[in-house]
Amino acid sequence: MPFSKVTTRVPKPYGNKYIINPSTLGEKIRNRRIILGLMQKDIAAIIGVCEDTITYWENNRANPQTKHLKKIRLFLKQKGCNF
Repeated sequence: MPFSKVTTRVPKPYGNKYIINPSTLGEKIRNRRIILGLMQKDIAAIIGVCEDTITYWENNRANPQTKHLKKIRLFLKQKGCNF
């Protein structure tokens, strides 16, 4: 009808780095980072590790130490993350 406005919102595609079904903690960290539009250095500052550590986790070359799991869990759960 000419007097009604219809608007649609389409979510922005996340790109080819986004993993559809993440199975490891590193993949979940990467997906959450991509969704929030953050860089690895931003996540490193939040968790309290260096940027290289985030790279290792995301590429499944290393696993986080137990002392970092609490901050990782809080990062993954912020703003309604469903992992």
